[in-house]
Amino acid sequence: MNKIRKHSFDWVLCGVFFSILIVGWFIKVAATPATSFYDVEIFNIRSTVGMQTYWTIACILVFLSVLLIEKKFWNIFSLPIYGLSLLLLLLVLVFGSEINGAKSWISLGGFSLQPSELAKFATCLSLSNFLANPSVKLDNFRSIFISLIIISAPILLILLQPDMGSALVFFAFSFVLFRNGISIWPFIAIILLGAVFIMTLSFSVYSTLAFLMITLMLVLGSQNKFFKYWLLSISILTIANIVCFYNELEVLILIFDACIAIMFIFLSIREGQLKLVSIISSIFVLFSGLSYATSFVFFNVLKPHQQDRLNAWLHPELCDPRGSLYNVILSKMAISSGGMNGKGYMEGTLTKLNYVPEHTTDFIFCIVGEEQGFIGSMVILSIFFIMIFRIIYIAEKSNIRFVSNFGYGFAGILFFHVFINIGMTIGLVPVIGIPLPFISYGGSALLGFSLMFAVFLNISSKEY
Repeated sequence: MNKIRKHSFDWVLCGVFFSILIVGWFIKVAATPATSFYDVEIFNIRSTVGMQTYWTIACILVFLSVLLIEKKFWNIFSLPIYGLSLLLLLLVLVFGSEINGAKSWISLGGFSLQPSELAKFATCLSLSNFLANPSVKLDNFRSIFISLIIISAPILLILLQPDMGSALVFFAFSFVLFRNGISIWPFIAIILLGAVFIMTLSFSVYSTLAFLMITLMLVLGSQNKFFKYWLLSISILTIANIVCFYNELEVLILIFDACIAIMFIFLSIREGQLKLVSIISSIFVLFSGLSYATSFVFFNVLKPHQQDRLNAWLHPELCDPRGSLYNVILSKMAISSGGMNGKGYMEGTLTKLNYVPEHTTDFIFCIVGEEQGFIGSMVILSIFFIMIFRIIYIAEKSNIRFVSNFGYGFAGILFFHVFINIGMTIGLVPVIGIPLPFISYGGSALLGFSLMFAVFLNISSKEY
């Protein structure tokens, strides 16, 4: 205990950790078919709740043990830990157990380990240590390239399982790169590419091209001395587009848009804006190509069940309520049935009777919504908000780059998990299978998040 007495930990964050750990355990108990707390086999290792109880105890022991470790350990051994995580990701491809179509688990006796959860921690540790090097500056190609390699290696191995949900979480490390001064333009480009992707699937290639052409004209017009007249004409053109698309005259309005866009390009060239025209036109061609590629892949490459997942998100009216849309419909029904105050602890009917599939893992937030209602749901969200905000606050205050980097990476991972998991349950994002931190069933995720929490508290502690 001497080590702990010599360090000043952030006790607010400690309190938040134990609060969410305890709350998560009680929610896991509520997810069982039992109608009374006293009927649950809490310490029976053969039962699901009993297993989660021992995982929770193990996480507490790991948490306290990590606080005893010298904080320099994590800098020194970040690369070996990262290498170990990649090795486990390779081993799972060979010796892993296949569950729900993905080889993501390594079975060890009666336990199962998901290496991708360790990989999140290891990647955060390794990337943070690399970016903490004073010689590393994200304004040169070498540093950016190595950073992307550190992030991409586990993503590629996880995609081979395949586990798209876990792979997407690694994009949370963009927060760390942004914090270290990487240009904002790559992030803007990714957001725009995502917008084009969603718009193409939500509407059509024609509507996306029309939107891109109007945007092109708006950018070119903003650099012209007669911008107010250009803006008026673009506004009229936008209204015409909406009317024509509503009346299914896409091809006609698209041809008209193309003619107007060519006129704008010609006038901009006459104003001496050849460089701007070249850049904007190149971006337009790139995004147009992406739109066509998105449509082609969706209709010709994706399998029917993969199309259904995207349609359940963007076009629920096209899906079978008893098929791909079933999970989301029942999830929304369970959450809304809780009302303001909920039905009471362990009194949920839709979740107790297994109407909501995967209600112990991906859709466990349904239990919170049904049993604790809007108020309970907001309490859980508030705990996550305090947790993420506190981590960023500590990371921002720290003068040690390694601590700041790890804090932003950890906060980013938490945010992605919370946003995507809860977004899945209410139909805001597609169902991609990401657990809710500290609450969803699963020992690997619980252990991984507890480890990241303890390491962050350890490295951000102050000696006195």
